[in-house]
Amino acid sequence: MFKFKRIGTFVLVVAVLGLLGSASVAQLRVPTIDGKIGKFEYRNLYHNNATRMTLYWTIDGDTLYVGLEALAKGWISWGIVTDAGADMILAFVKDGKLNISDTFGRPHQTHRADTDQGGKNDILASVGIESEVETAIGKVTLTVVEFSRKLNTADRTDNVVVEGALRTFLAFSDADDFVTNHGRDRRDAVQINYFNGAINDF
Repeated sequence: MFKFKRIGTFVLVVAVLGLLGSASVAQLRVPTIDGKIGKFEYRNLYHNNATRMTLYWTIDGDTLYVGLEALAKGWISWGIVTDAGADMILAFVKDGKLNISDTFGRPHQTHRADTDQGGKNDILASVGIESEVETAIGKVTLTVVEFSRKLNTADRTDNVVVEGALRTFLAFSDADDFVTNHGRDRRDAVQINYFNGAINDF
């Protein structure tokens, strides 16, 4: 297994199986949804230095486990986009409580909760934590969100996570709501194969 990490416009490939014992690899099979992302907890990661946002993921059986990290005070999001529309998970932490929404937006339409469109909330488990961290520019807010969902939720307001390159969108904002726009410098779009970890630009 390989982990692919994009740095700027480059992709760094890191072989991890050779670095870990078999017992450690076994422990990595199912991440713990607790809002704390440990080293090697997830099998794959993608980091963009421009947005300073990181996506972690593991597939175990028919379930996708996702971890998100962003230097942001507001919402952060992950989503898969197809011709049918954008299947997005948006989340923010306010007063220590995670607010998370399973949404879907058809072309030229705004995102709305699946439950408002005849669909279901297909988030199986979720936890979010907001904390202050020290960086080169001083203390900033780090938001961490973890969640899980089925690869195929059988919900018409979700996109299926299939093998092959999937258009993936990541974004964040400093607003604790689901309506404030992310702006041009707080979004990212890549193609990810969630099964083998391959990452490519559009």
